[in-house]
Amino acid sequence: MDIVHSVYQALQSDRLDYFSQARVDCALTWCANSDTADYKLDLNRLMANHSDLDETSIVSELEKNLSDQFATVVLVGDQIYLSLSRQDALDQLNKMAEGSDWPYYNYQDQETYTIDMSSPNLGKTMTLTHLRSTTIGQSLFLLLNKMGQQAFRINHLGDWGIRFARLILAYETWGLPDDCANPNVAFVDLQNRFYEESEFNPDLDTKAAVVFNRLSHHDSEIEVIWKELCERSYQQFAELYDLMGVSFESIKGESAYNEETVALRQALVDSGITKRDLDALTVTFPIESGIPAALIQTRENDSLYLTRDLAAAIERQRDFAADYNLYIVGNEQATHFDQLKGILSMLGYDWSDSIDHLALGFNSYKGRRLINSHGEVISVRRLFDKVAWRLKKLDPTLGDDEAVRLAVNLVTFESLKNDRLEPFDLNTNDLVFSEEENILDILQSVEQVSSMRTKERETGAVITHEQWQFAHLALSYPYQIRQAVANFEPSIIADYVISLYKAYEELLVKQMTSQQIDNIYKSLLCEMLTLLGLQVDL
Repeated sequence: MDIVHSVYQALQSDRLDYFSQARVDCALTWCANSDTADYKLDLNRLMANHSDLDETSIVSELEKNLSDQFATVVLVGDQIYLSLSRQDALDQLNKMAEGSDWPYYNYQDQETYTIDMSSPNLGKTMTLTHLRSTTIGQSLFLLLNKMGQQAFRINHLGDWGIRFARLILAYETWGLPDDCANPNVAFVDLQNRFYEESEFNPDLDTKAAVVFNRLSHHDSEIEVIWKELCERSYQQFAELYDLMGVSFESIKGESAYNEETVALRQALVDSGITKRDLDALTVTFPIESGIPAALIQTRENDSLYLTRDLAAAIERQRDFAADYNLYIVGNEQATHFDQLKGILSMLGYDWSDSIDHLALGFNSYKGRRLINSHGEVISVRRLFDKVAWRLKKLDPTLGDDEAVRLAVNLVTFESLKNDRLEPFDLNTNDLVFSEEENILDILQSVEQVSSMRTKERETGAVITHEQWQFAHLALSYPYQIRQAVANFEPSIIADYVISLYKAYEELLVKQMTSQQIDNIYKSLLCEMLTLLGLQVDL
């Protein structure tokens, strides 16, 4: 149901044929209040640079050419309000539902996006921040694809630093327990033991420094152990990604940029933007920018996270030539991205403004980091299993695999229905037994639709106000997708799903559903849940 194209075609007269579909697309919006109208055409946007036109000629063309699709075309000030012929619109929605075809017509230029998402640290468990980065990044990828844009998912793994030397030393000294079900949890325990032991045995830190030096100089013996630990660690993440239905177009660790940082540091020195400070290399920014000095190289000549991120950003732009480079990480890294963009700009990279830090608010499990009340680390996989266990208590007929699949959907939807910057606290008990709408209620309502035998609307039957409110809401799906992408906020789609659910439940209570409305609800809801990255099979 391409309203933009319909309006564009209606304006193709001798005087108006210079209106492009892109111009109409920018000027036409969905009205939130169906009592006002269904769509609004902003004449200021439509007629920009064409002040010689008068509004009445536009209204006249629309009335003449859209009479079969729109019931009314009303000019109010600089806005034209268009109300659809309701039965025709309902029929069109039902046709899309029957074909499971909810197209998004894109009339803007195709753009390219990179999405730096998930990016966990190897040798550790995945945090809730990394989990949210994964769910938000996956949904944005799906939404961008729906809009006809080109997007690439990038998993930039933390696989370097002195902590790996400590892990290697701890691994060689104490090993892993025989009953190790999750190596990442065991790796965290090993590192914690190293820190505890090193308080009483400072020689451990000295030994770790030696191990890191050997690793930095490609000592084959140490590299074999490091690669083994990294591979075992990533395998745990790969299993999670499989559960969530997530994949990536690029997977690289920080270590992949160690060689590039040598040339990059020299380029920074040659550009004259660095200075030596106690044998460390720093970049200072203009005072008015408010950005603190950035450390580029330590006195030990180690490359740092910022240096490797600079090298990764340069390679990324060379490989993908993106219009937007998105990084979905915690809000605490805001300064890091200010420094990253500032240095790239000072080096003359005119694409530095394409970098956009999509910040995440504080994420917690029952008010804490991802640990339980005893201080034990809880992996994301164990989190899914805890939710699955509670779901099976709620419904003992659930099989293990089905319970885990539902748990993943439940956690994913809970993650996405919160705005990115809002604090996100997860409680597995409240999640399953919530009094608010959750994905369990929504999926159950769709299953009920599948089993119901709702009668067809009689030919010529009047569409009630409540029925049209639901249909009007369904018509807004392209607008919801556009808003979600424009704001990089999948929560807009999650809110839309909840609104559809509430509108349909109201029709059920009032016994105002019909087969057409049932079809539209089930099909559109499944489409939106899929765009959120949920694995829906209804």
